[in-house]
Amino acid sequence: MGNSIRVLSAVFLNFCVATTASAAVYNMTFTGLWEDAHVASGSLPGSAHFTTLIGATHKAGEPLWAPGELASPGIENVAELGSTFQLASEISALKASGSVKDQISLGGINSFPDSRRREIEVFASHDHVSLISMIAPSPDWFVGVYDVALRDASGWIDSLSIDLHPWDAGTEEGDRFSLSNAASNPHQPIALLQANSFNGSPVIGTLSFDLVAVPLPGAALLFASAFAVMGLVRGKSGAASDSL
Repeated sequence: MGNSIRVLSAVFLNFCVATTASAAVYNMTFTGLWEDAHVASGSLPGSAHFTTLIGATHKAGEPLWAPGELASPGIENVAELGSTFQLASEISALKASGSVKDQISLGGINSFPDSRRREIEVFASHDHVSLISMIAPSPDWFVGVYDVALRDASGWIDSLSIDLHPWDAGTEEGDRFSLSNAASNPHQPIALLQANSFNGSPVIGTLSFDLVAVPLPGAALLFASAFAVMGLVRGKSGAASDSL
């Protein structure tokens, strides 16, 4: 009987973790895979790199950027210059309004292949992620993800890996790996990049999220502890009875 209750306690504990935990910790890994074969000229441009990755955890359906939408000034500055100041300001305003929970940033990638990694805390109330990093040098091209869910009907997602393709912010002209081009007038909606500089739309990086820990809610921990204690008590009682 004691073993049965201990098993029931473990099952109950896992259920609580999967379905009721209000926060989770993930390892986020940003990997650059850009290589010569991805480029029409056959070699990467000089000083090829991905700039600082920046974004936020936010509510579902409220991404920092999305295909078919116009880039905000902050997204434009990241895509054209790799500058994060304006977007950080926009994220602060969105945090004040309640649509964003936390800003996320991670160092850029200056050689390929290479990776950067950090832990992030994600809350059930803001369980989606949007991120962006400039493809440099370029007019207004970037890699990133938008409105990615880290939680589904079953609870927190264990592991997720997303291929990163080149995107066009629609704010600056040019189809070569160059900076300071003429502004697009009017600005165009964000779209997958269609430029002769790349061979199609290659996967030039990945962004992955791996679940590290799910803090157990206080009530669930209390009930699980009670089940565990019951299991121990009944286990000892059963052992004593068997020895008589």
